[in-house]
Amino acid sequence: IISPQINHILFEGELSFLYFALAIANSLFIQVMQQSFELMRLTYKSIEYLKINILNSLLSGILIIAFVVLLKQSIIGYLMGLLIASLLVSFYGWSKLRYLLNFKKFHWDLWPVLLKFSLPLFGTYLLQYLIQSNDRWFINFYHGKEELGIFAIGAKLALVSSLFTTTFAKTWWPFALDALNNNLKNKIIFRKV
Repeated sequence: IISPQINHILFEGELSFLYFALAIANSLFIQVMQQSFELMRLTYKSIEYLKINILNSLLSGILIIAFVVLLKQSIIGYLMGLLIASLLVSFYGWSKLRYLLNFKKFHWDLWPVLLKFSLPLFGTYLLQYLIQSNDRWFINFYHGKEELGIFAIGAKLALVSSLFTTTFAKTWWPFALDALNNNLKNKIIFRKV
């Protein structure tokens, strides 16, 4: 609904609606896909978690190359490759977790509690997004797209350093949730971690 305004403000009206439709659909299916990832991780299905992540990476890469290189679709091809991959991997991930799906009852009573808890977090995540993406806007504005590309590659390479801390953090949460529900001595585990 607000894509024309965003297009005018950020892109001087140069983008078609298709860019926005693909980007928004991508966001939706990436979230659906990531929910299945997280449930696999939180239920100690580390091999399935690994498989689905590798499947997503390979399928995304293959589809993006097919659309961009073979079909000459540029940015639209990139977005379409991501969208199709996340859609297919979402179906695959949730097929592995179908025992958790139950549409017989919608828990309307939980919505107010979830919204009350999550609403303050929205501002936090919005600010994090702005902080994490502002560097790219500034570099593009002051130095151009070529320098921005070099910066983006360097930033991705720097993420390798977070490999171990991210692995620990992702592994810790299933154990933390179990420890919260067990007994008093588990408070010692939290202190040590």
